[in-house]
Amino acid sequence: MKSRLALEEYGCFVASYHKLSSEFRENVFDVLKELFQLPEETKMKNVNPNPGHGCLKLPNLPRYEGLAIEFATNKEACKNFTNVLWPKGNDRFCEIAHTVANMIAELQQLVMRMLFESYGIDEMHHESQRRSTTYLLRFLNYRKCMS
Repeated sequence: MKSRLALEEYGCFVASYHKLSSEFRENVFDVLKELFQLPEETKMKNVNPNPGHGCLKLPNLPRYEGLAIEFATNKEACKNFTNVLWPKGNDRFCEIAHTVANMIAELQQLVMRMLFESYGIDEMHHESQRRSTTYLLRFLNYRKCMS
């Protein structure tokens, strides 16, 4: 109920999610450094016809870049993304990205279940919403100003 009230009043709330160990968080940041250190021409291979679902570089925001994995809770989608950027493979990146996507999905599903219950919406509708949800995992990098 508190989460619903927070969303209605503020549009957000802070969720404590203790499934991520500090070691895992460090591994996530390590693979993200590796991802964003790839050459520009390699990152540009992350192509998707849907706006914002591939490599994203905005001319008016030169220090911003983003890369995304569509359907990231699917292991094969993570593997395909990884193989585009690392043709010889990068199992560590693939595994970490897939794990992060599934942890985020799990948290999102928990929040949606709480909201559905707080509004008195039955389980059947929640389950339908859960099955129809797909996940886009976007990695963002904001480069430092070199002044």
